[in-house]
This record gives sequence, C-alpha cells and structure tokens, in this order.
Amino acid sequence: MLLSRKEFGSVPAPSDRQLWAIGMVAVSWSFFETNLHTTATAIFDDEPETRDRFEQVRSMQTRLNVVQTGVEAKMIEPHRGRFIALLKEARDCQQMRDRIIHGSWSGTGDDPINKPQSDSVFNWLKPRHPYEWKLDFGKIKAVALRIDKLCSNWLDVITADVPPADFILLNNAIKLKLKP
Repeated sequence: MLLSRKEFGSVPAPSDRQLWAIGMVAVSWSFFETNLHTTATAIFDDEPETRDRFEQVRSMQTRLNVVQTGVEAKMIEPHRGRFIALLKEARDCQQMRDRIIHGSWSGTGDDPINKPQSDSVFNWLKPRHPYEWKLDFGKIKAVALRIDKLCSNWLDVITADVPPADFILLNNAIKLKLKP
C-alpha cells in the first residue's frame, strides 16, 4: 500500500516525497534530542538541581545552553572542544529543522485547491517574507542528513577513547570525559 497525502481531506501542500523527507527530519531530530538528554544526565549526575532544570525546560536553545555550560565547566580536552563545535552545529540544525517542522507550507496562492504545490514555508505568527530557500525534496533530505551526521558525530565523541569493553552505557562513556 502506498501512502499518499491525497488521502487527507485537507490535501497537504508538501508532496509525498517531501513528506517522507520531513518525517526523516523529525525522526533524526528526535534521536539527537535523546543523545542530548543522555549527555546532560551524565554531565549533571552530581547536580540534581541543574539536571532538573534541564528536564523542566522545553526550549531547545535553553537546553543547549545548559549542556554547553556543563561541557565548558566539566569536560576535559579534546572532548570539550569537540562537543562545543557540535553544539554550534546543533543550533544551526535546529534553525533549519524548526523552519521545516514549525513553518506553514504553501504554494504561490494560485494553486488549485485540490492540487497544492509547496514552494515555500513561512511562519504565520511572525509575518515576514517566505524563507529565502525553496524547500524541495533534495533540500529537506539534506537537512535530515545533516541532522543524522550531527547524531553520528555526537556518538563518535561520546565513544572516543573508551577502553575496550564488552559493553558500556553512553552516560558512563561521557563520564570518562569529565574532569575528576
């Protein structure tokens, strides 16, 4: 069975291929959020107040700031520098992800009601010109792949310099990178 946007009464503007790519952006970002949570839990294991603040805040920018503060204060080099670079990449990826996930998809306005085209994404709550980049399938997929690469690099940093073992929890691997 082939799933199609045409089954929906509202007939969403993104094509089926674009919807697949949007889904990959969402799934990849969810994986990153899990990695960020694991990192925060390990860094703030001895600071329940900070860990609780991280848990209670929903703003991704605030969560990234909390983790960056912990990385800068507690992590040893070269891991600290690598995590700080990844946190910058996470902020860049978040901006692209938010535009895709939270934006309103539309066409030129001249599209037939039963066959919308998705040429742009914009935010009704903050009126302005549509985003400067046309989000076709390839560009949306590129964002998903960039987030996936962020996740892969994040895991590489977590597992770097971990002694050979049969099994190690990610939070324990992070703790090996913290100052004694």
